[in-house]
Amino acid sequence: MSRFTRIVLSLALLSSLSACYRTRLDVPVSGGPLFRERQHFFLFGLIGDNEVRLNLQCSRGATSFGDEFMPSDVLFSLISLGLYTPKTVLVRCAA
Repeated sequence: MSRFTRIVLSLALLSSLSACYRTRLDVPVSGGPLFRERQHFFLFGLIGDNEVRLNLQCSRGATSFGDEFMPSDVLFSLISLGLYTPKTVLVRCAA
């Protein structure tokens, strides 16, 4: 493998590890219990379609909803080289 190829592959790997995001929706109401649910995605999150049914988890509605990569999610992604990419969904129910 040439030096140029190694540099390009290294840069591609580093750029793929630097992307982080977080989605969140907050409603200004006092919150109740917090639920965490791991969702399963594959190939850097390109494959997988998961639903979060807030009405089943929270009978009085949700005050906040979001998803993020927890440290364990990042660890699984790194170990599997992006083949398995979980993320954690956080839901806070109304009191």
